[in-house]
Amino acid sequence: MSKKFKLLLAVMVCAVALFEVGCNQNSAQQPTAPAEPGSYQGHFKGKTLTIIVPFSPGGGFDIYARLAQPFFKEYTGAAVVVTNMPGGGGLVGANRVYNARASDNTIGILGGGNLVYTVIGGVPGVSYEIDKYQYIGRVSADPTTLVAGNQYDTLDKVLALTKPKWAVNGIGEADFYNGIILMRALGKGPYDYDVITGWEGTSQWFSAITAGSVDFGFVSAGSSYIYHEEGNCEILLQLDYERDERIPDVPTIFEVLQERGITDEQILKKVETICNIHMANRVFAAGPNMPAADVEALKWAWEKIAQDPAFLASCAQANRPIAYMDAETLQEALITGASNGLALKPIFDEQIAIVQ
Repeated sequence: MSKKFKLLLAVMVCAVALFEVGCNQNSAQQPTAPAEPGSYQGHFKGKTLTIIVPFSPGGGFDIYARLAQPFFKEYTGAAVVVTNMPGGGGLVGANRVYNARASDNTIGILGGGNLVYTVIGGVPGVSYEIDKYQYIGRVSADPTTLVAGNQYDTLDKVLALTKPKWAVNGIGEADFYNGIILMRALGKGPYDYDVITGWEGTSQWFSAITAGSVDFGFVSAGSSYIYHEEGNCEILLQLDYERDERIPDVPTIFEVLQERGITDEQILKKVETICNIHMANRVFAAGPNMPAADVEALKWAWEKIAQDPAFLASCAQANRPIAYMDAETLQEALITGASNGLALKPIFDEQIAIVQ
């Protein structure tokens, strides 16, 4: 073999070797970015996460849960199921979440005010303690609104009625307790209206308002805004310190009281108390049996979801704004609300006795 041929063969071997190395480098998977510190991405992979909605389909709680459903799947890796469990104004679903087993992977979208008021009111059937829920974070801070049929285009027309019919999902919901204090502040006593309970959800009694079989009710601004836009109700006041941007023409309870010359400090203090409690409007929470690592994973996921542009866009499209609050701040607010709300217990007890 000539030296020239040997040299040519060596060059070819080297070229092939370099080509193979290059191909291997080009076909190799690009390195992924290191995981975010504290990330729980995919923590529930291969498992099913159940979100309990304590009301029937179609209401605000249900809509928020279903908007969040695909994003919980994205951030936790779980197959996510939304289950409606109405009854008792949210009480049945709240009990189910609280008593879930560690292996159930169950959370709920619950009414923070519902939890506070049912404990204060000593509502029969409550099997939970506020400070033993494991909170994941706040979802929304929708103000409560007073809504009435289209025939009542002013608050005065509702207040002038003799024994109007007030629709209430059940004595387990915050809107019932908010309504008691608001009606007292407006000069109405516990026998001045008939409380009609037993509805499975807001959508059901809204149909009754449209039909004229009940006169008024209290519900979140998110729900009342939608029904008002559809021409099915009038929104007459809102429980908040400032007007909600979706209903800028509806006065706050504080504006209404000022217009009516109601300046009694005890009345104002009661209204302020329920306004502060209602700031924990809708919350995600787990029961005390869920493992700590799972709870931390869900806190992490909800914080990410609440900042996700796609999620926020879908909420905006549905007129369901997000008002995120972290779990620790939320728990402190609920416990403080329960403590301050104890002063209202005699008023609640009186109304509950009449309803039952």
